[in-house]
This record gives sequence, structure tokens and C-alpha cells, in this order.
Amino acid sequence: MTDDLRVGAACVNITPDYDVHLTGFASRTGPSDGVLDHIHARAAVFESGGPPVVIVSLDVMDLTRADADRLRQVAAGQAGTLADRVCIACTHTHSAPAAYPLKECGERSQRFVDDLVENVRGVVREGSGRLAPARLAAATTELRLGLNRRGHGGRIDAEDDTLRGLVATDRTGRCICAILNYACHAVCLGGGNLKISGDWPGIACSQLEGLLGSGAVVMFMQGCCGDINPVPGLSGLGPDEATQAAQMAVVAAKTIFRDAGPSAGDARAVAESATVLLPYVEPGEHGETDMPVCLQHITLGPAEIVTLSGEVFFGIGCDIRRRTGRKDVWVAAYCNGSFGYVPTDQAMIEGGYEPDSSNYYYGRPALQPGSAELLAGAAAGLVKT
Repeated sequence: MTDDLRVGAACVNITPDYDVHLTGFASRTGPSDGVLDHIHARAAVFESGGPPVVIVSLDVMDLTRADADRLRQVAAGQAGTLADRVCIACTHTHSAPAAYPLKECGERSQRFVDDLVENVRGVVREGSGRLAPARLAAATTELRLGLNRRGHGGRIDAEDDTLRGLVATDRTGRCICAILNYACHAVCLGGGNLKISGDWPGIACSQLEGLLGSGAVVMFMQGCCGDINPVPGLSGLGPDEATQAAQMAVVAAKTIFRDAGPSAGDARAVAESATVLLPYVEPGEHGETDMPVCLQHITLGPAEIVTLSGEVFFGIGCDIRRRTGRKDVWVAAYCNGSFGYVPTDQAMIEGGYEPDSSNYYYGRPALQPGSAELLAGAAAGLVKT
């Protein structure tokens, strides 16, 4: 335990009580017809002598870059920090109100987005008000929940099929908050579902909070799951499957809480941001020639986290870890706003939904070959600086 690090966390229900369309599937033809489980905004504030680092996890599919920038500014103002030290992470549930304007995938709710601003303002203010001396510990464990949905026989690298966790505890050993990171689309419920839900990540976090009690906040940062879905039998079927997948995550997370070791005196909380421009094959409808991807390198005691915006393929996250030479580096996608998929060059050669037809829904041109390598190199370089 050290007084050099203080941590505070909070959680707020963001489930709307008004009509919204869900997003993530073009097969839906109407608005939401109820609530399966509540969705949340969760915030953790880390302070170690400099401007705080803030992680906000939202049970939404994704955000535009403009809306994410707005939320980062709001969070920074409440925590007394810089926007570059704030990460807005989306769990990527496909059963949340439409906050991103995907074509033919539900009407975006400006009211819900505006409410997100106030909810983020409140949850970061509450988390900042709870800052207390803390210890950070980290651990990893296997979670065999995801499978490559493009038919490549499973994971690209079995060593990366890993649930990563960071646990903050106070002087009494009480869990203040935990952050979990894993790569798997939140699509257990499928396009036939019209009820609001956090899908497997949101359900798992709520269950873990109930098990831990004492106000503990459990947050999820989605990994590079652009081509990763739940294993057959748990993908796109319904509430029972979402609950089953969540339970798998809960069981694995219990191992994280059991095995998380001390941070060996490293109580830093630092972050830096950068942007890499991935070139389009042709200009967009507004003349744009590049997809700007926001990068962050965040150190929270024993956890070193790289965040990326967009729907990044699993192999790119693996490549970032390979380039850094450190297998313990976290890679989180769907952070700080999005412009669509970032596939590997191999996927571009193969074609299909992610590298080709998805661009229609996102309203942008395709990326040029080499974009994955450009992104991985920039992210790894940020870690090494």
C-alpha cells in the first residue's frame, strides 16, 4: 500500500426510459421493446501525483470521434486532468441504444448521446470524490469464449486467448474497482433481440459487482475483436446464451481476483495520446483521405494498456504485443471514437463483410493495404517511447 497512489470509482445506470433504436444489426426493423438488463457507465480515476488518469467504460456499441472527444473533455473537467489522459471505452454491446450513426442499423438517438454526457460528468465526479490510497495488482487467465468468425480455425495465437485484469484495493483489502480486458464481440443476443442489454460483458460486470459488494466497480475494456465472435452455441441466440457467456467470464474473473499479485512498488498512473492516419483507397464523400485512429498508452501500476479506436482485428492486437516484446501488454479497441473496421492485409485479400461491405454502413471508403502494419507500428512505437 502506498499513499502515492489514490483510486476512486463509481457506476451509474444509463438505461433510457424513452424510446430508442438499438444498433449493431441491419436486421432490426423497429425500436427497442424493453429492457433485458440495465446498461451502465463506469468510471475509475487514478491519481499518482500528476494529473489523474481516467478510464470510463460505457455499455454502448461505439461512439463517433466527435462524441468521444466531447466526453473526454467533460470527464477531464470533472477529474481535474487533461483530455489526453482520459479513455472512453465502449464494451461494443450490440443491444444498446444507437449512439453511432450506422446506416440502416437503427436511428441514432441524440437524446441518449446528450444523456451520456451528463452521465459521464456525474460518474467521473463521483469517482473523483471517492479517491483513496490504493494498491494495484494484476493477473491473467484463460477464457475460451471467442472464436475467429472468418473461419480460420479459432484464435490466431492461443497465448493471446486471455482475460486480463487489474484490481485496485484500499487499506482494508476492499476492492475499489477492477478492470477486465478480453477480445470477443458482444453479440450473444443477436439481431432478433429488441431489448436493451449489456450482453455478456455488461451482465458479467454487474454479476461480479454483486459478488464483491461494498461498492466495488467492475469495468470492461473490449479487446481487438473485429473478427472474433462468441464460440458456436453462444453467438446470436438469446438471453440464456448471453448469461452463459457472462458466467464463463465471471468464473475466469474469480481467478483474476485470486491470483492478482502486488505491483512491486510501481504505483504510476500515466497516459499519453497520439493519432495515426490510415489511408483510404479513395477520398470519402466529404473529401477525407484518411481514417484517424486515436492511440493511447496508459500505465496503471502493473498494467500497461494500449488503446485503439475502431473495430480492430484480433491479429493486429497480437502484432502490437509482438512488436513491443511484452506479452503482458493489454490492447483495447473501441476507445475514444470510431470510423469502422481495421482489418489485416490477409482479410483484405480474402474480402468479405469487414474489409468490404461494412464500409457502406460506416459511410467511408475502404482502407489501403498496409494499414494494419501502420497501426501496429505506431501503437508499439508509442509503448516504447
